[in-house]
Amino acid sequence: MWREKPSIDVRAEPGDVVVLSLIGDHDLATRPSLVAELAALAPEAAVVIDLTRCTFVDSTVIGAILNTRQPERPRVSLVLPPDTSYVVRALSVLGVRDLLPVHPTVEAALEAPERGFP
Repeated sequence: MWREKPSIDVRAEPGDVVVLSLIGDHDLATRPSLVAELAALAPEAAVVIDLTRCTFVDSTVIGAILNTRQPERPRVSLVLPPDTSYVVRALSVLGVRDLLPVHPTVEAALEAPERGFP
């Protein structure tokens, strides 16, 4: 089975929002890139982490995602695919839905009230 090369797409949205899309498999090898991208964001930016094209995450990446939500950055949410992929199952087992808002699409995340959007 062909898999996409691991990458992180970062794009700014209006209203101090940044969407980070994780593509492909993400593990200990790609964690430093994710942490660097997150550290480069302005603290006041809302962060939407899109995992719809992510095919694998390990505990180090999940930890980095959870560490994104800090008192200085309370607006963090996830976008998960509507299937039972490995990523969805891994995050569900860890109870991530109870820790961060989860949305079915980036558009839904951008429109959600907890994001601070009008």
